[in-house]
Amino acid sequence: MKRYIKSFICVLMVSMIALPAGISAYAEESGDYKYTTGSNGNAVITGYTGTDTDVVVPSSLDGFPVEEIGRRAFAGNKTIKSITVSEGITVINSSAFSGCSNLQKAVLPEGLLELKDCAFQSDRNLETINFPSTLTTIGASCFYDDLKLTKAVIPGGVKILGENAFRFCNALTEITIEEGVEEIKSGAFYECPKVSKLVLPSTMKIIGRDALVLSANLTYIIVPDGIESIGSQGIGFRRTFVFENDDDPYVVPVTDLVLYGKPGSVAEAYAKQNAMTFKDSSELFNVTYKGASLRVNNPGMRFGFSLECGDLALEDAYESEIGFLYSYSESSAEKLTLENRGKEGVNKIIAVNSSESGNIVSYNLVFTKIPKESYAEKISVRGYAVIDGRVYYTEPATDCLNDIAQRILSDDKLDGGTKDALRKTFDIQYLKGGNI
Repeated sequence: MKRYIKSFICVLMVSMIALPAGISAYAEESGDYKYTTGSNGNAVITGYTGTDTDVVVPSSLDGFPVEEIGRRAFAGNKTIKSITVSEGITVINSSAFSGCSNLQKAVLPEGLLELKDCAFQSDRNLETINFPSTLTTIGASCFYDDLKLTKAVIPGGVKILGENAFRFCNALTEITIEEGVEEIKSGAFYECPKVSKLVLPSTMKIIGRDALVLSANLTYIIVPDGIESIGSQGIGFRRTFVFENDDDPYVVPVTDLVLYGKPGSVAEAYAKQNAMTFKDSSELFNVTYKGASLRVNNPGMRFGFSLECGDLALEDAYESEIGFLYSYSESSAEKLTLENRGKEGVNKIIAVNSSESGNIVSYNLVFTKIPKESYAEKISVRGYAVIDGRVYYTEPATDCLNDIAQRILSDDKLDGGTKDALRKTFDIQYLKGGNI
């Protein structure tokens, strides 16, 4: 019974809302579509009378650009299996596709801004839908009770995810919450028991009651430092399905879950309140610059980095990427960031080879085929690691081949054969300071 209360409320609310100002009260018809037009000359689709299984919602009707799909325009349709929304449509209104019992796939355009309350609610055969990067709104109960939906992406432009947005999406296995999202309302991912990993963006501030009731297989959650509020049973709980007594709880804490966060934070207080294990997130990972060297075999200039893993091994992380940032000039930490890649001469390379020893992962950035005229040119490098949405950096290092060679050839601990091989490989006769 509880599962259908929200559906009734959505239908009731939609039926009570008047047409927006500037929209004509009389529907026009064009083929299988009914629509109204506003004072801006744009159309709002208000109904569909066709019987097609694969429907492309048009970008214009009778010469009027279609701007919105209206409330309940396709609601309750039993024949549509796939829906493609054309470019130019920016709003899908409340319950527009709710209760489409055979809908399996929806394709939404870039440029779409709003998915309003209950837009795809109770589409129990909907398996796939894309989430345009332009979205700013995913409303309450938007995908409520979509039992076959497997993936959800919350774009960064959606600052607040609506209440019960993906509640009872039992087949959901993957959730991506992008940087920029600040609040997840209560019940947003309630009873999504197949989601076994959770990465929260650094921008997250508020997690509502029962917001993320996920899998019993969750092993850890890294809580962002900026979290201001976590509602009752907001994270780290799972749904129970077997009850011995009438007063048994619907949700219980995930066994052996570890919450990582900032000591003294809301996260630590929440963990203590719910008898969960809490650990300091600052001790999880550390990226270090190990120095520069020259390579004689497959000649090149090498910059070494290492990632030290604390309580959590790299292979156990939900998401991870290690790599390098560099520029062909002397650059500061403010410049060499992932946000600046592709700008101001900042380049990025993902490390594809690494070696592990204990809890240390080592990886190198190598420059080869360096022309002799470039031996004195400075290169600035910086190692990074992105693990479960958190970014770890080394301090930038700046060097050039001439300076590295100078240090090597000036090292009294190295034998003459090694130095001779270096001179021959790089054709080095004179360096700053004279003949070495």
